[in-house]
Amino acid sequence: MIQVRLTDPESEIDSLLAVMDLEIVLQLAAMDQSKRPITTKYTQYIYPNRKVYNARHAEHWDKLNQLYNTEEDLVPIPNSSVISSNYPNPFNPITTIAFSIPEDSKVKLTIFNIKGQKIKDLVSENMLRGHHKFVWDGRDDGNRTVSSGIYFVKLYAAGNSYTHKMMLMK
Repeated sequence: MIQVRLTDPESEIDSLLAVMDLEIVLQLAAMDQSKRPITTKYTQYIYPNRKVYNARHAEHWDKLNQLYNTEEDLVPIPNSSVISSNYPNPFNPITTIAFSIPEDSKVKLTIFNIKGQKIKDLVSENMLRGHHKFVWDGRDDGNRTVSSGIYFVKLYAAGNSYTHKMMLMK
């Protein structure tokens, strides 16, 4: 699916998001050698080490942010609430969660651990339609640092909910 988005993207933003998705998939595969090898014709996104990955991925996020901020028409607001991504992912200890809502509504953004236990409420307020970002610092509601692992962010807005997986690696 990523390869199709790279070969025939809907927009420059879609292409860049596909590149970033591929970078993450390839980095995660490189970190766990027990996984089945991934083959792709886009070998330029296989980085020799984590430092290069972090630098290149950060450059792509900067470019994506520039595209988001240049013209409103480039990034249409989706018809339903959606979490675009979190970056960086994997993260340590801070990540930015980007999401969009189709109409003005009450928004709740909550972090859960792999067991489904609530870790932190990031947002619980009325928000205007559009694209939004919030930062999670890897701390729970008691301001304690959480451990490495898989976390989920759940967005409730405009009568819909959407969940996105994140990985904290220390």
